[in-house]
Amino acid sequence: MQAYSGLHGIQKLIIMNKSVIILAAGDISSKLHYLNFNCGSPALIPLNTRPLATYIIDFYLQQKDTDIILVISEEFTDVVSSELMYYKDRISILPVSKTRNVNDSLNAAIAAVSLNETVIVNVVTTIPVYFPAKNNVLVGNSDDILINCSYINTSTNPVRFFHKTEKQKPSGSKPFQGVFCVDRQSLIEAAQANSTDTDLLSIVKHIYSRTALDFIETDWIDCGHEANYYEARQSLISCRGFNNIRIDSSGILQKKSSNNKKLIDEINFIENLPENLKVFFPRIFEKPSEENNFSSCKMEYYAYPSVSELFLYWDISDSSWRKLFKKLDLVLEIFSGYHCEISHTAFLDFYQNKVIERISRFASQSSYNRKLTEETIVVNGFRCLPIKELAEKYSKTLDKVYDRNSFAVMHGDFCFNNILFDYSSGLIKLIDARGSFGNGHAGIFGDPLYDIAKLAHSALGGYDYFVNNLYQIAKHNNGFTISFLKRKCAPIVEYLCNDLIEKKGYDKTIVDLIVSTLFLSMPPLHSDNEDRQTAMYLHGLYLFNTSLAKL
Repeated sequence: MQAYSGLHGIQKLIIMNKSVIILAAGDISSKLHYLNFNCGSPALIPLNTRPLATYIIDFYLQQKDTDIILVISEEFTDVVSSELMYYKDRISILPVSKTRNVNDSLNAAIAAVSLNETVIVNVVTTIPVYFPAKNNVLVGNSDDILINCSYINTSTNPVRFFHKTEKQKPSGSKPFQGVFCVDRQSLIEAAQANSTDTDLLSIVKHIYSRTALDFIETDWIDCGHEANYYEARQSLISCRGFNNIRIDSSGILQKKSSNNKKLIDEINFIENLPENLKVFFPRIFEKPSEENNFSSCKMEYYAYPSVSELFLYWDISDSSWRKLFKKLDLVLEIFSGYHCEISHTAFLDFYQNKVIERISRFASQSSYNRKLTEETIVVNGFRCLPIKELAEKYSKTLDKVYDRNSFAVMHGDFCFNNILFDYSSGLIKLIDARGSFGNGHAGIFGDPLYDIAKLAHSALGGYDYFVNNLYQIAKHNNGFTISFLKRKCAPIVEYLCNDLIEKKGYDKTIVDLIVSTLFLSMPPLHSDNEDRQTAMYLHGLYLFNTSLAKL
């Protein structure tokens, strides 16, 4: 067995010395055949920009002294281990050879690992929101009849069980979530007695015949059926910490934010756009209003995947990527048709003063961070000087780049995660616009170079790898090495981005330099993850040094 190394639960319960078995063997391709995922392992079903298994892993990692075992099919060992490298030493990945059914996989897991006295079993297609205590079985709190789902009627005495294959489920029956918690010996006996049965419910039924079980009705997120996939994605939509998003059944998204100014700037941006640009943004149904120190608004919701999700986890054709970049080119071209003037002082404040302030904040967070910002460091074989020693050259470069008449409509956060793309129709929608060009410059105008740099930040710089834990940082005697788990679509995406930069008439080295400042500005915003902080800063330092060396 190989050891590899966080949805936050609604219920907080201290769990001590429990084993969690996440059953993720098999190939999901046939069940979600209309989705072009890069891998058939159910552990890696993409939900927004994360694999399905990570939501479950994070849920259980909230508790100390909990051993997590992820059971996968042997054929997916390398790819799952690679994709979940962030969880190295925090979970165990257990590859099993071809098994007949979910119960057979459970038996293989039980035989291969040493389990604690209490064991939680969780099928990978269920993201729980409730920590089951011993002798708990989780059922859904809805009476809706789902296709290919097992049910439990808890209103009868004794409780009645209805397997997937049974066509009739009496009214009042609740869907079995595929999550339960029992003692180790009961699980072993039930699994051995039902290894040939194809339904995990048979394990629960066997234990119920010998032990009193409590059936707990809770919410749940079901990711195992085509009909529920997009609903699950919608349930898991998350934004930065100051945002709270809810989507109702009519397709209206309500956004709440403790950062009142940012939300107001975003909505005003959309409201003030020329009519021919509004088509690329969500319609606003209700402008920001303050509620309990939060601003809230309502806008149109789109279920298209973000380009970040497509880039990291989907298998779409080169022609689809070409279609996307052609549409991005069109949007930026329309943006550039509306001009304004921005002062040199505001320009420097945006590109220079903000970066210096962020680096200073990062340095103040720890003595280690301060050391990183003050010393010469070798990154990926390149000797990188600290920012302060290159500040004058950077300032002179900005002076050369500044052009009072080059400013136009600017999205301001034109990265993959804020671009939604329906590759079948070619439609794109833009979300989370910045709505300002620095302090005191709220509105629709800014620097088009910044939008290009934000796009390159994702397409060329590796931003999406960082925020989705698909990178590695290694420390050596002579410095650091940073690498990414590159996607097979990376070459075409990089080519198309470079081609767009050239077509728009930008110097690629200047774009790389601005990209470097984006990374240098981000570490203080990721203080919850010191490893990512360090990697982002060093990657930015490397790009800053190598770019300036070419100028």
